[in-house]
Amino acid sequence: MARRARTRADVKRRFDIREDIDLVEQVCKRFCRGDSPSEIRQGIKKELKRDLPREQPYQILSFAAMNGLLRYVPPVDHYLAQKLIEEHYWLEGVEVVHTTDINDVAARAAEVLLRLVQQMARLRHNAEVRVGLAGGGTILRTVKRFGELLDGPVEALPEKLIFHAMVTGLQLHDPRTDPNTFFNYLPFGQQGRLTTKFVAMHGPALPTTDMINVLENEHMPTRRAKAEGELIDIIVTSGTSWKDHDQSQLRKLMRENPGPDDKDPVSELEEKEGCVADLLWQPVSLKGPIDNNTSVRPMILRPLSKIPESIRNGAKVLLVLGPCVACGRARDDVLRTVLGWSEHYITHLVADSRTATL
Repeated sequence: MARRARTRADVKRRFDIREDIDLVEQVCKRFCRGDSPSEIRQGIKKELKRDLPREQPYQILSFAAMNGLLRYVPPVDHYLAQKLIEEHYWLEGVEVVHTTDINDVAARAAEVLLRLVQQMARLRHNAEVRVGLAGGGTILRTVKRFGELLDGPVEALPEKLIFHAMVTGLQLHDPRTDPNTFFNYLPFGQQGRLTTKFVAMHGPALPTTDMINVLENEHMPTRRAKAEGELIDIIVTSGTSWKDHDQSQLRKLMRENPGPDDKDPVSELEEKEGCVADLLWQPVSLKGPIDNNTSVRPMILRPLSKIPESIRNGAKVLLVLGPCVACGRARDDVLRTVLGWSEHYITHLVADSRTATL
């Protein structure tokens, strides 16, 4: 009778992180320095006086990975990063990850975000730092990893960290890309010396211009969110090309919801304004952000037109560009567009190597 293959659940039941931490630690360290499974077993027998069955090193490594003790860190491409900085001197920081996996880019972006928060905390004398979050799958993954980093032993954090949703959700059937839901992956309330707070952005996904005016002037939660949004220190966003017609959430929703005048806002933006991508869920062209006067448009906390002024006043904008979550396509055209503008809308960049090869 053939032996049943072991599953993740089997491995989880077999070990206890509290009781087996010494064993797990020794196996991981030996594996990371290049020891073979047989060498790991010999080393464990010598150090811990334990005889491991032949397959157990593999099971321990699987257990360690499942518990976040073992993680693959993709290499960074220093050459491409330096090349981008030399060509665009105004960029304050660039990290290029040699990967085809969006999760690797998001993990690196979370580390950059942590450094920016620590840097801003020093400038604010450890008082308060505000982070604005755009929507989408890339930022979702970045926030997840950032939440894990905050759960670890981190120093030099501000006393208070406030997160803002910068847009309302666009997806009716997949609310995970709504930044209001990202707060679930971040620590809430008092966490040691750190206190976290959240400022949500509520409203319809794609309201008419008249509805936006009413909400911004008469709806108290929207007015308060926008007022507090003026205080944001760090903005984290991504971008999507409109060449991939099915991948941009904004383009797709605007095409499905033409508004009260029945005009197609997508055709209007592409044909009249030259829209090629969206950033912070706002349409942009090769010349810069488009003043979106279509009959329907998303609810946003801060228009792109105000970003350069925010940067001049000390704010940081982190652009995270990785392979498309759905199709794996590089976003080099989005990066080329943003870097080609006469005004500067980002200060920091994290991208995969294909996207950064301009």
